[in-house]
Amino acid sequence: MLNAANNTGPRDVNIGLPSTVGGITIQENDLPVVYYFWPELPNRTWRQSTSLGKTGLLKIGEAAITTGDLGFAVNSYTKLGTDKLEIVGNLSGSSFGWMKGDVNVSGPLAKGWSYTMGAYANFDPNSFDLKFANYSDRTQIYRAGLTKRFNNGKGQISFLYKYANSASLTNYAVFRYKEGGKVEEYNDFRIGRDSYIVNDGIMKFKDILTGETKMADMGGSDAATTSHTFDILGNYDLANDWKFNFSTRFRTSKSFTVNCNSA
Repeated sequence: MLNAANNTGPRDVNIGLPSTVGGITIQENDLPVVYYFWPELPNRTWRQSTSLGKTGLLKIGEAAITTGDLGFAVNSYTKLGTDKLEIVGNLSGSSFGWMKGDVNVSGPLAKGWSYTMGAYANFDPNSFDLKFANYSDRTQIYRAGLTKRFNNGKGQISFLYKYANSASLTNYAVFRYKEGGKVEEYNDFRIGRDSYIVNDGIMKFKDILTGETKMADMGGSDAATTSHTFDILGNYDLANDWKFNFSTRFRTSKSFTVNCNSA
């Protein structure tokens, strides 16, 4: 599911069937990372990270049964506490000034208990020139968790917390369609390099709840989403080859999405 457009999430795949989301569903610990695609996008609270123990792709049939959506789905699992100290991390960058840091530390605590902690930070100016902001994507995700493994070896339970703060801007290219599937630049607008978002980043809009006219700063917190996620999950081996798996979540978020379109 490599995304050729950006590094903020999996590729959106349109299979030609109606879907309740914008192209792909993302799950973490068998639950959707967001339950309402708009205005809080999945990549505002989820990124591919060293703090994920496993990531896979569900087939269309599996996604339909587990999520009720027609399309592909990514299912990921948070890295839990480990019996031995483990430190995993990476640092990435580009000539455009992109910097990403990603690290996870896990290890043992008291008998039967272990911990996991992770931090992800992405600061991406992208290739297009924004006059009002240094980065088109500013995302920070922090995780912490405890895992209890039962003495009889029949199961475990984990308590996980995730904090995410993400401000991400999208810039659409302006071009002319040509014959044969080709395109050409419009009025010397460099595709992927220039931006037609207003230079000061200030956007006027009408509040649909109150009818009031307000101003939003796309370079500040007005374009950011903040969320807190608490997960309790685990498994237990029952008698007669039965295994009990459970996953539950409490989540709260404050989301603000700003879209700038030009006719």
